Amino acid sequence: METWLAIPLWTVPLDDVPKLTHERMTTDNATMNTADSKETSISSEVMADAQFVAECIAAGRPIPPEVARRIHEEAQKISDRLRQQYGLLDIGVPAIRELRGDLPK
Repeated sequence: METWLAIPLWTVPLDDVPKLTHERMTTDNATMNTADSKETSISSEVMADAQFVAECIAAGRPIPPEVARRIHEEAQKISDRLRQQYGLLDIGVPAIRELRGDLPK
């Protein structure tokens, strides 16, 4: 445990506490944005479906089949596009097998 975590917060002067302001966050993150926003933007239709699903889950209501179908189709399009762009990315299973070692017989 690092010692700075053990110091009670009320003993730290407020001037020493970093301030997370909107201006500070946009300044700090400006250099992190390396993607073209046109390529990574989420469409308003997809966001509306995501919001609707979240509301259904929060209220304990089932997700209508039409919404589930749209989401599944959009996910399939994304998967197909990634597969065309990068090929089959089979890294999970080999990595798990390497980490766990041989299974007992």
